[in-house]
Amino acid sequence: MNEELKKANESLPAEEKEQLQKYQKKGITKITQSVDQESGEVLTTETTYNSEMKRKKGTFYVGNPEELTRLLSFNKNRAVNKMLVYIINTVNWNNEFSFEKNYIQSYGKGKNKFYEDRKYLLDNKFIFNKLGKKNIYTLNVELFSRGNAYVTSQLYEEQFGEELSQDSKLELAKIKKKVTKLSKEDIKKLIKDLEKML
Repeated sequence: MNEELKKANESLPAEEKEQLQKYQKKGITKITQSVDQESGEVLTTETTYNSEMKRKKGTFYVGNPEELTRLLSFNKNRAVNKMLVYIINTVNWNNEFSFEKNYIQSYGKGKNKFYEDRKYLLDNKFIFNKLGKKNIYTLNVELFSRGNAYVTSQLYEEQFGEELSQDSKLELAKIKKKVTKLSKEDIKKLIKDLEKML
């Protein structure tokens, strides 16, 4: 296949070759296999592609915050179109924020509306209370994150109580696919074993 591509590339005029190389994705594909030493059976195969164009690990929202806030402003829910927009505009690099007095006063005499909106965002896990800090909150990192990969993974662990791991999700998908081949009795045994692990 690669030889056919090379021949096709060589037959192109010089101008088209330059354009093709300009837009071609360059990177390295790395394939790692785990093999059982006794039987020679391939246990796992991992393929990773490294490229300059690849999204950085740990970046959840790809886009600019202005576009996100513009989209949120069309929502009919006041907590989303007013409070969440404010939060995204004021959140720092640790995804932390607090409500300033001027913002709370912008709700007017009905401060209950402010507390209702905040409760809505807390209940629906748009925002979280910052552990150990009074009146400091964190924005859900799955919605938007300004921090680097390390900060984001730490916040994810703090907010959801589990480690941010793409490997775990990948393994779960593989297991689900393999479970369909098991008999009902084996599935029941597997469920009991998994319950013991919790």
